[in-house]
Amino acid sequence: MGFKPLLRHNTLRLPGNKMAGILKAYKNISLCAFLSLFITGCASSSLFNPYPKQAQSYLRAIQNNNITTQTAKLVDKRSTADNLLYMQESGRLNQINQAYPASQEDFEFVIRRYSDLDSKAKISVGDLAAQGASLISNENAIPYDGAAYERIFAHQFQVFNYLAAQDIEAASVEVRRAAAEQRRLELEYSKDIAKAEAEAKNNGLTDKQWINEPQLSGMNSLASEVRSSFLNAYTFYTSAVIWEAQHDYNAALVDYKKALQIHPQNAHLLAAIKRVSEAQDKRFRSQENSPGKLVILFEEGFVARKQSFTINIPSFHYATYFNIAFPYYDSAHWPVSQTLSVKQGEKLLGNSHILVDVSALAVKSLQEQTTALMLRQVLRAKVKYEMQQKASEQGQLGGFLATLYNIISEQADLRSWLTLPNTAQAFYHEFPAGAQEISLQSLNKQHTLEVNIIAGHTTILRVIDAGNRFIVQPFIL
Repeated sequence: MGFKPLLRHNTLRLPGNKMAGILKAYKNISLCAFLSLFITGCASSSLFNPYPKQAQSYLRAIQNNNITTQTAKLVDKRSTADNLLYMQESGRLNQINQAYPASQEDFEFVIRRYSDLDSKAKISVGDLAAQGASLISNENAIPYDGAAYERIFAHQFQVFNYLAAQDIEAASVEVRRAAAEQRRLELEYSKDIAKAEAEAKNNGLTDKQWINEPQLSGMNSLASEVRSSFLNAYTFYTSAVIWEAQHDYNAALVDYKKALQIHPQNAHLLAAIKRVSEAQDKRFRSQENSPGKLVILFEEGFVARKQSFTINIPSFHYATYFNIAFPYYDSAHWPVSQTLSVKQGEKLLGNSHILVDVSALAVKSLQEQTTALMLRQVLRAKVKYEMQQKASEQGQLGGFLATLYNIISEQADLRSWLTLPNTAQAFYHEFPAGAQEISLQSLNKQHTLEVNIIAGHTTILRVIDAGNRFIVQPFIL
């Protein structure tokens, strides 16, 4: 297909002192490439060591029930540029390990970091001169600032920390914050996407230059299950369960309906709305002989991880190609979702219903960022090409090392919160008061437990799929 020139000659003309400083840094990096990149601390960051490779140790720790070894190491990551990402992982790991106070502290840090990011002026996607080392390395040099769906999960998981501490008031505040965050994102996200598209157009870049790339177009079907990258029915459902347990049926009905707007055909949500509507007419009845409620929140699998591929973008001004490493999600490496069967003896009580496909949210998030990310990549490629040409003028060795450094440093940004579940699901059933033995089953796992059902109260069982076992966390409301 045809390509228009992507960059005008003066698109990224830096002042002489800045260009000289960047060139000096670039020459130093290229001359020390093999010493500094592999002997020093670069291997522990995402700059030259893809983040999914680092995160494998977190997933193995969950599966092997050896989480403490990883959380101890993550404490030191709080002072790094990617502290937001590492503390999200730490908060999730600590919570799975039932270290709730430590998890609460981690997520307090994460939520503050998001607030700090919002209070600062956003750097234009085209203003690479302000983004320092990324000009001569790759996208991973820019501090991680999270994704919209990750923001929502930070609040969601903080709710569980408060429930574990039996602080229902704090949990209620946190679910309201999660709902408010989704409303804010819904209002602002479309504006941010439109701004990125306008800046790309001003730099001669349109989606026609990559829309037919099979890796990117192949993500369309993966993202088709969700409306946006941040609307999360799991959050609304959890908050509705909390309101319902407190007999605040109006608030519960509102949040169940919000979840239903995201999943209009979900029979589980339709039944919840009917149940709460009927409860509004019986709110003053005695709770003594009423059944107890069991809500199972099933966090299944692990979220999909990004892959990397190379796009060849021709630049007619330089009579060459820019080879750009770009992230994508591959359907061939897509996690297979499983529901949870709940039995009592040989009787099947029912199966869980999917409330959110987190992997689909991640794909949608990447799609929404593609234009801005592509623009940064192309502008960065131009800078690195100009640096390579200038290094070549200094001698054959300088040119060779600069070329080699460009190849090594061209790494796609594969960072994302990888201990999140693949899907989040829910199950509801009413029992008479007393001890009830139930069995939880998925395709390759089974777990039998006794649940103490209290008349007029709600018992939440949070079931986390750890790959080779279930982790069950009870909360009484």
